[in-house]
Amino acid sequence: TWSRHMIQAEAAVEGVKYASFNRLDTVNARAGVIGRLDIRGESHLQFTGSYQRTNDLPTDQGFTSGVFGVPLAQLAPTHTERSSSGLLLTLREGRFESQSRIEWQRTSSQPQVGSSVGASAFDAYTLTQRLGYRIGEGRTAYVEASGNQRRSDVAFGDSQGFRVLTGFSGELTRLLNGELAVGVLRQTYDGGRAQTTLAFSGSLLWRPTQLTSVTLLARRDVGEAGGVANTQGSFA
Repeated sequence: TWSRHMIQAEAAVEGVKYASFNRLDTVNARAGVIGRLDIRGESHLQFTGSYQRTNDLPTDQGFTSGVFGVPLAQLAPTHTERSSSGLLLTLREGRFESQSRIEWQRTSSQPQVGSSVGASAFDAYTLTQRLGYRIGEGRTAYVEASGNQRRSDVAFGDSQGFRVLTGFSGELTRLLNGELAVGVLRQTYDGGRAQTTLAFSGSLLWRPTQLTSVTLLARRDVGEAGGVANTQGSFA
């Protein structure tokens, strides 16, 4: 029924103004939307979208002597814009579960005058498929495969890769819930460089009392160079 569907949106704007050095005045903004469309039973379609604009000010030293030899009066904030969207389709039939996810992310930045890092733009596209089987009440074993395509205007920054995981989610003990998965991750960059490494993902929630909870998160994934010259990426 329509009463089970959901959509939620938010937006915020923040302005910072200085009595002196008007070039340092900034306006930060963010907006986001999340929605859910129930199909039937436990099957549903979820969508998300977000936009964020931030302005990073020069270092504290810049307020007195300038940054990288650039006079304070010529400095300006670094403008960074981040956009993302995603779709998640969840289908459940008996003990079987399927989750299909597609995601897009874009980050662009315009650094301050005199910065050693140039302007950059980065787009990432990720497609993920998870197949699960319920092995008990509140417990699911699954396999997951994902592929990504990444485009960057940094030299040799383009890459493509995949990740395969097998894992378990649900109740571990009466007080401990979570998800644990392990697998392999490979990313190949323009220029021929490639790296294969162990991949893992985990989240644990421990509730020793009704008023106390402890959460532990762990994940290994591919990180980007963030505009650093001659750097193609990192694993973290």
